[in-house]
Amino acid sequence: MSVEIDRKCDNCRMEFKQHVSFSGEGEEITVKVYRYKCPFCNALIKKPTPGEIMTAIALKEKKG
Repeated sequence: MSVEIDRKCDNCRMEFKQHVSFSGEGEEITVKVYRYKCPFCNALIKKPTPGEIMTAIALKEKKG
């Protein structure tokens, strides 16, 4: 599965969507691939937590 997480770069303060591919459910989520650099300034972005991924899934399901 994959989701997009809303992020704000700690370096340049620009907002963007962090694309994350993962497997598993609940606390057993394993992140496989994620955008690790800001698309604007190339600063490193932190790895998403299972909680952030679960929130993104819930928002995705709520939209529709």
